[in-house]
Amino acid sequence: MVKQAQKQKPAHVKYLPAMGLVLAVTYGAMAYFIGPIVVKLLSDNSQDFADKIKGNEQYFEYGMSAIVWFLLLMLTFILVSAVIGEDPEEEFRVLKPRAGDRKQTKKYIRYQEKLAKTRTKQIEEYKAKLAQQEAELKKKK
Repeated sequence: MVKQAQKQKPAHVKYLPAMGLVLAVTYGAMAYFIGPIVVKLLSDNSQDFADKIKGNEQYFEYGMSAIVWFLLLMLTFILVSAVIGEDPEEEFRVLKPRAGDRKQTKKYIRYQEKLAKTRTKQIEEYKAKLAQQEAELKKKK
């Protein structure tokens, strides 16, 4: 039996998890230095805050560092998802494949069959709902 060659992922896709980890660690290092600065600024600007954290400054610095790290990650996730957008393969599933491309033709047929089943199911549910509403109206009369 002949083995088919596996498709290799492009290099930029292979290293995405590692790049994400490096980014998270970098954000952690940044947050470690930014957290104490933010706590100091809050203490300088609010005597009430400074009185409340007196004796526990170190814990508040760690907590603020964690919050800053989380906010940096969330901002990055939002920006990346906005740039990437939807699934780029989605539009190709809707298009008809080229003539002679059997693999894509099979995928297209399966996709269309799945859509047809979904539509049929929705129509049946709608008809059942209408029948139930009509039955309720007859009972009321």
